[in-house]
Amino acid sequence: MKFRCRRAVMRSVNIRIVLIAAISVVLSLTGCITRTKRLTPDQVLLAAENLSKPALLDKLIASSAALKTLKVNSYLKVTQQISSDQLKEFGKGPLSITGDIAVERPNKLRLQVGLGGAVTGAEIESDDRQFRIYIPHKLNAFGIGSIAAPVGDVSFPCSLRPNHILDALFVDGEKYFNKPDEFVTSVVANTEGVRSFYLVHIFKHDGTPIQELWYDRTDKHVVRKKQYTEDGRIEADVRYSNYSTVGSISFPKVIDINRPIEKYSLEMKINDMYFNETIPESAFVLDRPPNANELDMTTCKTVKR
Repeated sequence: MKFRCRRAVMRSVNIRIVLIAAISVVLSLTGCITRTKRLTPDQVLLAAENLSKPALLDKLIASSAALKTLKVNSYLKVTQQISSDQLKEFGKGPLSITGDIAVERPNKLRLQVGLGGAVTGAEIESDDRQFRIYIPHKLNAFGIGSIAAPVGDVSFPCSLRPNHILDALFVDGEKYFNKPDEFVTSVVANTEGVRSFYLVHIFKHDGTPIQELWYDRTDKHVVRKKQYTEDGRIEADVRYSNYSTVGSISFPKVIDINRPIEKYSLEMKINDMYFNETIPESAFVLDRPPNANELDMTTCKTVKR
């Protein structure tokens, strides 16, 4: 009897083993057996801030409103496309180009371009209608142009439009927010690599894009701004990085501006920056110097007086 019981037990154990093996095969064939894989550090999603659409827009508005005046000193690098296969670079190599910029919002800007040492390459001043430029180095020429005028094929420094720089310095989407009669604003989440972003899209009611902002949900800053023309082309693609905080205000120390229509890009690497200091009105006045030649704004060449 004991022998028969032992055989019965062994038979039961063998049946169980066969059943478990059969179930394992079936589960593996149907994909029910899973394996856990540990991600490497460069694959783990970074912590992301969660914001509702109203909270995000309010945050962007408050950040923009905190800046009234701005003074920065930066290195400049300008790249112009002069043909389908040729680029011309300014500010790369032994000859560094610097820019001292003063801004009073919403539309006043003064830029002094330095060409290494104490050499002034250009003085530029603008408001909401026109800009004035004086090029003392070699040309001794002064000109006045409309900020709405196309850049054309003119070379640096005449290719610099102060309103292009002014627009890039600030994330000014607040002028479109909360205006449902004029604009449509949407916010969508997006992930690239290990970083998560909120993309703020501003459209006209006919679907034409106006502006697109990329808000980094980890660093909690806007890292990209795309501006569109009235016919939907990309007018400016601006990237912001290396944010630094002065007082309670965070501001990017690297601003990379790409203007595909004008076929030039401007990289700004900021050394020093000052916020909300009083700037005298005289800082935004650029008069024609005595005996200055006339500057042809379409060629950036001198018209002798």
